[in-house]
Amino acid sequence: MKDKFPVWKEYWRSKSLSERKALARNSQCSFLHLRNMATNDVQPSPTLAIKIELACGYPKEMLRPDIFGEYKS
Repeated sequence: MKDKFPVWKEYWRSKSLSERKALARNSQCSFLHLRNMATNDVQPSPTLAIKIELACGYPKEMLRPDIFGEYKS
């Protein structure tokens, strides 16, 4: 694997339902929006990308490389 973290779709699917709900709560985002990011390739806002990174450590650079630059492992 090139990166330490998989793409968001794989990362989301690797989590249990309770972990997904906790991630939504901790990132102050709806569960359905995070799911849509994984299933429909919806991009998060820059603010949400930062909140996700703070909530679970998933790099904001992988969620929004157009804004934060490419992720380097």
